[in-house]
Amino acid sequence: MGRQTCCPVCSAWLHCCMACRFYDTSRFNDCGEPAADRVVDKEVANFCDYWEGSAAISPGDDTGGAKSELEKLFKGGS
Repeated sequence: MGRQTCCPVCSAWLHCCMACRFYDTSRFNDCGEPAADRVVDKEVANFCDYWEGSAAISPGDDTGGAKSELEKLFKGGS
């Protein structure tokens, strides 16, 4: 997945902190990867070398499931 890849349904950036498997609001800088550089805006595309897609947006998800998971990420749902 490229750095500027967007969701085809909602146009959200996919290579962003909130879509990364290391995103963790309980950790310093909201990141579970201690060597990662600080990223201020967690919802926009970034150049993090440690970025790995979370299971919520892995290739092969059905469109409805991926949309649901992204809505949870960006709207704070559960």
